[in-house]
Amino acid sequence: MKSKLTVLLLLLLNLCSSAQPLGNINAYLKNPEIPKVAKIYYVGKFRASDDDSTFSILDSLSTKNNAARPFYILLVSKMAKSADGALSEELWFECEAFFEKHPDDLIEFLYCKNPLVKKEFRAKWVSGILGEIQISHEKNERRYLDTSKREVFRKCRPENKKNLQEFYYMLNKELRNINKN
Repeated sequence: MKSKLTVLLLLLLNLCSSAQPLGNINAYLKNPEIPKVAKIYYVGKFRASDDDSTFSILDSLSTKNNAARPFYILLVSKMAKSADGALSEELWFECEAFFEKHPDDLIEFLYCKNPLVKKEFRAKWVSGILGEIQISHEKNERRYLDTSKREVFRKCRPENKKNLQEFYYMLNKELRNINKN
């Protein structure tokens, strides 16, 4: 009986810790647990910049609330389209760390069929993550990508590995293009 209970508990924990798809936007906007600044950024009444309010949205990527995390990934993906300067530096530092810690969450978001998730988000994440890798691993980017890939693949669920493989292909292709120029 104890072993069945243990297996059931482990199964439930696994389900609770797995990535969630991007849900109904109105549910996020009505959710009292999501900070007001995140909601007003989404509806276009707040402009992301180098400030504490914006950084609080970035910090929300690491929320323990798996159901809300896709909303924060959406917000950060939208921010990435216009980020520059200090915001860009902080944004991509956080995004690279997030990708390496929660690859399933990012991959499931970037490859989902939700019309709010634009295909251009993938290219932005690739460009930003690679930019961060270039800063933190200058002259060793290729080696770092290989190491990162091994580590991230270990954390990734089997059903996401094909898309993760494609994402790493995009990272490597972008690095080759940069090195050519």
